Amino acid sequence: MSSLPTLESKNEFLYNIPGEPPNLINPPKGDAFAIRNKNALKIDYFEEPPVFKISDTHSASTWLLHKYAPKIKTKGERVLINE
Repeated sequence: MSSLPTLESKNEFLYNIPGEPPNLINPPKGDAFAIRNKNALKIDYFEEPPVFKISDTHSASTWLLHKYAPKIKTKGERVLINE
C-alpha cells in the first residue's frame, strides 16, 4: 500500500519492494515473498501463511493478520495491520 501514490504525495518517495521475485519453478519454503518483506516473521520462512478473509470481496495471505502477530504501522499510518 505504501507504493501507491496519493494526491498528497507529489514529491514524496514511493516505497518499492527490494530484491527479485521468487522462482516460481522452485519456490522457497514458507512465504515466497518473506525474503523481500521487511515485516516478515520467523514463521514466514518455514510455513506458508493462511488466507484471512478481510471482507466479502478481499482476502490476504499473511501471518501478520494472525491474532498473535505484532502490530505493524506503515509510513503515514495509511495501513494498520492488527489494529
